[in-house]
Amino acid sequence: MNQSKNILLSGASGLVGKALQETLVNLGYSVYKLVRHKPSNNEFQWNAVDSIEIPLDFPIDSVIHLSGENVAASRWNKN
Repeated sequence: MNQSKNILLSGASGLVGKALQETLVNLGYSVYKLVRHKPSNNEFQWNAVDSIEIPLDFPIDSVIHLSGENVAASRWNKN
């Protein structure tokens, strides 16, 4: 059985994030997503610049940060 039960996940709407979230839930973890829109169940709203709206007493065991630029959106160099 896993020891970390509550996982906070950014980038959950991306290709890797969706697959990871499904896998973690199937393994028995509770996954909470960081979102920029109005949060719904199992979501917390965040402003990537300066704030995350999570109660101080909410038990988060692990954080997985997948947010960022889409690496497949364009070329990385001119070659």
